[in-house]
Amino acid sequence: RCLGPMTFNMDLTGQYVTLSQGGQLASRNTSSFMNGLAFLSRTVKVDEKLCIRIEDRNSSWDGALRVGFTNICPQRNSLPPASIPDLRDRRGYCVVPVPEDVCRCGAEIQFWMNYAGMVIVQKIGGEKYYLKAEGLNLNNPLWVFIDLYGSTSAVRLLS
Repeated sequence: RCLGPMTFNMDLTGQYVTLSQGGQLASRNTSSFMNGLAFLSRTVKVDEKLCIRIEDRNSSWDGALRVGFTNICPQRNSLPPASIPDLRDRRGYCVVPVPEDVCRCGAEIQFWMNYAGMVIVQKIGGEKYYLKAEGLNLNNPLWVFIDLYGSTSAVRLLS
């Protein structure tokens, strides 16, 4: 079900995000816990699994990684500082906070949207977490974003 290689979109990142290694690694400046949004380079299909690895964490902040899906084509000049509450409360967005205990350095996490409209987040080999995605049309393109929030300061795309 994969549509091809995946990278982060060089033009759709928060103010404190730096992309490197061909768009595979997203890092957030840890002077702030916000402005860490990073959109992926292409849309995804329903049931297309994405895999990331937590590369770095900073104990200065609380909270962890967030992943999200939207039917709304992202625009560079309208990226908010945080996915929660800025995107969570907007129609056409679904934001899932990944539990802090899952976001350990080196942890590999996969996430996807299924045909029942559920976002599934799973540490590889671990428990699955489900959240119902309200207000998304699964027949329309799905853009994916990652919010390098709180203690999570760097992730690598593995898919």
